[in-house]
Amino acid sequence: MRVHSKRARRAGRDPDEAPEITTQWVAQADLYHGKKRVRRGSSMKAPNLKRMPSLHSDAAAERFVAKADLTEYELSGLKPVRFEVEPKSAVLKPPRVPSKR
Repeated sequence: MRVHSKRARRAGRDPDEAPEITTQWVAQADLYHGKKRVRRGSSMKAPNLKRMPSLHSDAAAERFVAKADLTEYELSGLKPVRFEVEPKSAVLKPPRVPSKR
């Protein structure tokens, strides 16, 4: 049985891949004195972000992506969606079960 310690996982990280520390990132952090939280950080949501519009066609989505600055929109609620691109090669129909009368 393999056991992975936190120290072993930390040691394998590349320091160049660390996130950039920005003023916004620092403002969102909680301030602690020992184990006691002294100040709560600001909300994780950035203020004044626009809601994503409803896009009902591929053409509308392409126009939106071409023109819009996506950093102005709230993207945290988006979920991945999978589409079936090719039609099915066969249709499966379950056998008909006779009803009892």
